[in-house]
Amino acid sequence: MAKTAAQRQADFRKSHGNKFKRLDVLLPTELFNELHGNAERQGVTKAQYIDGLLHGNSSIIKKPSITPKPLIKKALPDNKQVSVINVLASFLPDGINNTNDMRSALSDGYRKASGINHNLKANDVQGLNEYLGALDADEIKQLIAIKKQEISDKAKAKRLNK
Repeated sequence: MAKTAAQRQADFRKSHGNKFKRLDVLLPTELFNELHGNAERQGVTKAQYIDGLLHGNSSIIKKPSITPKPLIKKALPDNKQVSVINVLASFLPDGINNTNDMRSALSDGYRKASGINHNLKANDVQGLNEYLGALDADEIKQLIAIKKQEISDKAKAKRLNK
């Protein structure tokens, strides 16, 4: 028979004694998602991630080589989430125009990495944000370079077919 939550908790307390204390913290959703995503990318639990922060453990915490532009969070009516376009635009490097082609360079990378075959929808925003946040500046520039080459090749083929 399966144990109840209370039985599992009692077993945990017996086996671990007073080594642990529970910490309940109410975080804004944005900060919680960042904590969760950072820990997940490092392959550690949130508790291990926080422990690494407290003790300066650089083997767990890796500073990204690019600091993405922060998402511009405006108070949206009806509790709407940040759009896919806003997430994509927030990760475009300085000097890259916020055009459909440049945003699609980033979304194409995410769709390929995630095995998504459809256009991105509102429920893809969190995964997209985590994926782009894990990339460094060179990886983002590489995605843009691939898209620029695709555009160039397409234009060249069109000229040759005329």
